[in-house]
Amino acid sequence: MVADNSQLLNAYKSGVSKLPMNPSDRKKMLALPFFLAKRAQEPEPIKGQAEWDLFEKMTGKAWNAFENLE
Repeated sequence: MVADNSQLLNAYKSGVSKLPMNPSDRKKMLALPFFLAKRAQEPEPIKGQAEWDLFEKMTGKAWNAFENLE
C-alpha cells in the first residue's frame, strides 16, 4: 500500500513538474494531495470493520459507546 501511494505521488510530481508555472504555484500543487487527505472525512465504521476493531482495541470501548451521551 505504501509503495502504491509512493508510485502515485511520484507520478503526480512528475506531471506537475511538466507544467509551466511559478515556483510558488508548483509548491502549492505538490502540497495539494496532502491537504486534501487531511480534510477527507470518512464514513463511520461498521461493526466488523478493521477501523471499528482498532478503536475498540485502543480505547476498550465500542465506537458507538458515546452515541447517546448528553
